[in-house]
Amino acid sequence: MDIQAKDIRYYGDKLLGVITLEKLTATDNIQVGDFLKLTTGKVEKVTAATDDATFVGIALTRSDDADGPQYIEVLMEGMIVVPATAAAYNFGDPLTVDPSTGTVVTDGGVNTFCHAWETAPAGTTELKVKIDVDDLQKLFAVNA
Repeated sequence: MDIQAKDIRYYGDKLLGVITLEKLTATDNIQVGDFLKLTTGKVEKVTAATDDATFVGIALTRSDDADGPQYIEVLMEGMIVVPATAAAYNFGDPLTVDPSTGTVVTDGGVNTFCHAWETAPAGTTELKVKIDVDDLQKLFAVNA
């Protein structure tokens, strides 16, 4: 099951927070809200929690197949609302994805894709999160 944002909210500079990248495979079915990873300089859907190292952002362009656009706008920083594994969440919790359920879940900082941007009670199944690919410091080299 794909992990997909239900609501996308921009923040900051739209010029710096959105990029356009080519699809890895022309026939890929990419929907608005899909979590995307970078593979050889092109985008495809996230398929595992371990894709955190190449997570590039959230799809802003729909491209159903080879007839759809080959270039996808990608949100690299912003607020989104995503399905979450039923649990309690604290503001700032690091979250990973569970592609088998199409949800986010706390990860203890191991395979982080985003952070909880609200405190939510036990049983919460939808969560506001902050994504910021640059702040994750995984995709880009970091100078110490």
